[in-house]
Amino acid sequence: MLLLCLLSSVALARTPVPLPPCDKDAVRRGTEALAAARPDMQEELAARALSMTCGMPESLRQALFLLSGATPDLLKLVDVRAAEDIPQWMAACPGGPTALVESMKLAPTAGRAHIWTACDLQRIGWFTEAEWTASASPPVTIVLAAAWLQRGEFEGRVLTRALLGVHQ
Repeated sequence: MLLLCLLSSVALARTPVPLPPCDKDAVRRGTEALAAARPDMQEELAARALSMTCGMPESLRQALFLLSGATPDLLKLVDVRAAEDIPQWMAACPGGPTALVESMKLAPTAGRAHIWTACDLQRIGWFTEAEWTASASPPVTIVLAAAWLQRGEFEGRVLTRALLGVHQ
């Protein structure tokens, strides 16, 4: 039964997600709305706005769209979707796929601490190690989104912190 549930989860994670149309102003509007949003709505708002971004890798857009409505028990599926793009992960995380595999062998907080170190997340500078390890947000999705946002087109710090669940 457990195997059937696992296989169903993987199949669900691989099912193409119908995305909202690309909207160049969605991120700007979402960033502005974060200031007035309730803390418990900021992660969803940031994820929804970013899922409508033009030019973002499709697997990351899909993961963010899933994150915008995910229940806590589905967060791992969000990361399964984001992790489909191995080249993006390798560009975002110097530790590469090994960092992710090793983190999965550990308890959640220890796994996040491992990703912090293996991916050298301090280089991003938008959140602390304590904020990172305390978060329940899907780590692959957050690392990929932060790496993409570092290109500088949007207010990456505000959006990444909202995705991480660090309230503005």
